[in-house]
Amino acid sequence: MTLYISLLSTLQYVPEPHTSGTPIPMEFLPLNKWSGQGFGYILYRTFVPSSASSLTIHGLKDYGLVMLDLKPIREVGYFDKVTISLPSPSSQGLPSRQLDILVENGGRVNFGHPLAVRKGISGSVVVDGVTQANWKIYSFEFKNSFIQKYIHT
Repeated sequence: MTLYISLLSTLQYVPEPHTSGTPIPMEFLPLNKWSGQGFGYILYRTFVPSSASSLTIHGLKDYGLVMLDLKPIREVGYFDKVTISLPSPSSQGLPSRQLDILVENGGRVNFGHPLAVRKGISGSVVVDGVTQANWKIYSFEFKNSFIQKYIHT
């Protein structure tokens, strides 16, 4: 592959992030006349204490990548609950580190009980036993308007 872009480098072209006390599934984002996001990726961003050592994600659907200070630390799949050990900080003295959880919507089922499955994170994120708050949620829906903004800059 010779031409590519980093997903995180496109943050300036996506809608303004939604601020929330908790992670919310993509279907509940205030987009598309309040009908939410139907496809694509969703990025959950917050800050955790530098001393944080464990992270538990409840209700992640479908596929996620957990990053700390923009460095990938673990891929996670479709889980009701997953616990991750966080690496020690590389530099001392910083009060917090940026936690990003990028979640891919792997598609929809059009029949049966899975029809009501929400995409993204439908539960909580717990860091060292404390439920994490203060999230910025970015929508990567990749509509034509996103592509046009990116091409014309």
